[in-house]
Amino acid sequence: MTAVGECFAKKHRVQPYTDAALCGFLLFYASPHPINKAMIRCNLSTLMGRDKLRISDVVRETGLNRSTITALYKETATRVDLPAIDLLCRLFRCQVGELFEHLPEAAEESP
Repeated sequence: MTAVGECFAKKHRVQPYTDAALCGFLLFYASPHPINKAMIRCNLSTLMGRDKLRISDVVRETGLNRSTITALYKETATRVDLPAIDLLCRLFRCQVGELFEHLPEAAEESP
């Protein structure tokens, strides 16, 4: 049994499994996987490039938390407050549709 399998068994209070296939199955489903990956693209990095701004410039101009701007810039944000969107749209003089873009689900399914 692997150390990961033993750790899983202890964490979930189940009997440790010795079958390799079953351990692989459990490890696959115990690993963090995105369930419903949102198909919303944030164009903050494009807008920042257009205006030649850095993350620190956007933080200073908007007063938003640096981690919020960084998450939007890297497109790792899972939620954004409406006041943050408002401040960013005012800074870049753009509409919400220019800052965020909805991508069709077909783009996710194609390899």
